[in-house]
Amino acid sequence: MALASRDAFQAELTKRGKRIITSEIPDPGTQDEVHRTFWYAEGYHQQYLSKPGARPYCSAEPTGVPVPTDFADEAAFKLPSKFWRSYNFSIRAPHAPVEVSKEALQKADQLQAQKAHANALQMQAMEAECDVIVRYCSGCGFKVKAEELGEMLDSLCQETDLGVEVGMIADVEATGAFEVRVKTPGEGGVQDTWELVHSKLATPSAGFVDSEAKLVGILEAIAEAQSLTEEERGDLR
Repeated sequence: MALASRDAFQAELTKRGKRIITSEIPDPGTQDEVHRTFWYAEGYHQQYLSKPGARPYCSAEPTGVPVPTDFADEAAFKLPSKFWRSYNFSIRAPHAPVEVSKEALQKADQLQAQKAHANALQMQAMEAECDVIVRYCSGCGFKVKAEELGEMLDSLCQETDLGVEVGMIADVEATGAFEVRVKTPGEGGVQDTWELVHSKLATPSAGFVDSEAKLVGILEAIAEAQSLTEEERGDLR
């Protein structure tokens, strides 16, 4: 089951240009006794992420790619497939007991739908008001990095008196996203357009905006979108 799930998930990751899963899963059929015997771990190792205070110390970064469930019959799974779409496993999620029932899952779906709708309205309002949007995963511990970048961009734009508004928004689910989009204002009735200028999901090697070169790339995109003069571009840098 573990090997089958790994292979199915790896196929989905590969389609999206993600990295290879490197976690070792010993084959129970091997002749090597060391790799064939599995021992039940101590209690404090069990359900680690469900324990209060555990998640913030987890360095896992969700890929945003769902694990397929068609590699085995549904009867092989300990929990129904709907459970995995409803329960929030992200590191910033509340530490609360999980109730697996039809009513609880329906309630979780409704709550998630409400949050997604509110998030979509927030994004819509932000696109109307802002020129730059920093979007990040709400469950991956990216908030601090997003706030640092947002404050830096806002400070640089305010110093040059460009009137560029910077907004930040967190995803409802654990998506692994960390991206920056820049708006090019439309003229003469033409609709505004948005360009993705940095994305940790689209280009995993891009990572965070943690170097001068990455920051300059974003600033140049802002300058291009705002049709700045060479003098204004120099002030922005």
